[in-house]
Amino acid sequence: MAQVYYIALAYSDTVQSDLDYATLNAAVGVSQYKLFTTVENFRPVINSNVQAGGFLNGELYEHVRYSRKIYSGVITSNELDSTAITFLENFWQAKYRYFLRDTAGVFTGSDYIEILTNGGDFPLAYLDGIEQLPELSYSFTAKRVL
Repeated sequence: MAQVYYIALAYSDTVQSDLDYATLNAAVGVSQYKLFTTVENFRPVINSNVQAGGFLNGELYEHVRYSRKIYSGVITSNELDSTAITFLENFWQAKYRYFLRDTAGVFTGSDYIEILTNGGDFPLAYLDGIEQLPELSYSFTAKRVL
């Protein structure tokens, strides 16, 4: 059975310096954050950028320049009504986007992570081509390096 995760998504036109769950939601307003239940939200993947090469004596080197976490998962059709889809479309286009995940849906004392969507098409698909069964597969990259 797939692990169920709870995620909170928020967006804003201005950068939010206090990324605590309670204060950010108060700051950006009710229409700019939403909670979702997701499945297949695996452990974050660590993505590293390295500089590799070789010295004149033949010895090789590899230096990690930076590492980031990538969060991916699926928001299923039972979570995606027209209001949720509109929110996600606005989230996708927003200047600043924030993400938070939790296994219990409590979020107390948790901090949002500013994320990037990496652009491209809005990732809404329909199960078996049925318009009443939308599904959103996401992959968010943490803006800050590890």
